[in-house]
Amino acid sequence: MTQQTIRVGLLGFGTVGRAVWEIVGRNRERFRRERGVDLLIDRVLVRDEEKARRWCSDRSLPPPRLTTDPADVVENGIDVVVEVIGGLEPAGTWVGRALEHGKPVVTANKKLLASRHDSLSVIARKAGVRLGFEASVAGGVPIVRVLGDALCGDRVTEVCGIVNGTTNYILTSMAETGDSLDAALRGAQAAGFAEADPSDDINGIDAAEKIAILSGLAFGVTAPVERIPTTGIAQVTEGDIRAARDLGCVIRLIASARLTDDGRPDLRVGPALLPRAHPLARIRGERNAIIVRGESCGELTFEGRGAGGGPTASAVISDLLDLAKRPRGECAPAWRIEQPACESPLAAHYARFDAKPNGQLIERCYRALRNAGITTTRFAVARRPEQTDGVSVSLVTRPCRTRTLADVMEDIAEGASTLTAPILRSPDSIPVRRSS
Repeated sequence: MTQQTIRVGLLGFGTVGRAVWEIVGRNRERFRRERGVDLLIDRVLVRDEEKARRWCSDRSLPPPRLTTDPADVVENGIDVVVEVIGGLEPAGTWVGRALEHGKPVVTANKKLLASRHDSLSVIARKAGVRLGFEASVAGGVPIVRVLGDALCGDRVTEVCGIVNGTTNYILTSMAETGDSLDAALRGAQAAGFAEADPSDDINGIDAAEKIAILSGLAFGVTAPVERIPTTGIAQVTEGDIRAARDLGCVIRLIASARLTDDGRPDLRVGPALLPRAHPLARIRGERNAIIVRGESCGELTFEGRGAGGGPTASAVISDLLDLAKRPRGECAPAWRIEQPACESPLAAHYARFDAKPNGQLIERCYRALRNAGITTTRFAVARRPEQTDGVSVSLVTRPCRTRTLADVMEDIAEGASTLTAPILRSPDSIPVRRSS
């Protein structure tokens, strides 16, 4: 088999960058033998060349050549550029420069793709090179290639699932150990599944960026991330976890995308209660799972590790091997950007809010719900153990609109901590929204 040497320039040498280097090094001979491709991590962009680094325990892997000059990676003697820095800048500028210089790019940067896929795809098409981003969503789950290639002959009608391994690890830990959210977060950080600054994960931003990408792939249309109704897990308490268990459910952060009848993207991110029979309810720890529904293929579920350097690096290398064989070619078209749909479908909901004890509280709640046309199947008032002067009110509704219930909860609680989450009965139920 004729071998082709591909010189790879690596932008970034954090958790994912290091994993890419190690996996390529360990499997280089196998790639030569089985794929006819000799992958060589030729140069790595770092902030500080003199920084002390822990190299791989396998001493047969020589350290890569480091540089602090982006031009060494994106312009000189490199065949494929891999971007694993993250964030919009300077990553966006360097990816654009690499594409302009006719170099195919592999990126794991969901923030960059969710915000600038349209402009980057235009640059790639002009240069006649390809842009690979399998690693941008769901770690080692090959969902990008499934939506972009494998299902291109079908009409996808919906994509929904668990796309953030950090929050799934936290919610699983809270359910199984009784930990608070803060304690479960510290455990996720210690295990390497949460960043030092986990705000994008906890607040749902990471999941919103990923569902924007999946919507573009599935439908060719997406929405600005800042306009996607997004709720994180910051308000989920141990009481919510217990209430979900009493209802035969678990709480998961769900991202969903579908098209409305008028062709607008309906994208949402937020906590939802899943009955234990739901296919996403069994997804534990840092794992991700995505359900795709197509007109012809029906319902397909894809599951795997969604957090950590290894799964993401595996997806990066998959793109690298693909681009090594087909570095040039038509880049996927830019996605149409639309404002998202505003109204969610009807669903039963769980809601909880904190309040001070008040003899008129229950009457006021019932009156507000009745005026909004919402009826309940469960209503409970319990004293909050951490506050002697506070109570927690939880309820379950019959099917209603998320926004309607959230508005009622906000009015009743007068700005107190409030959680509103749908109870998903099937994958085509769309989640979300909490007011606080």
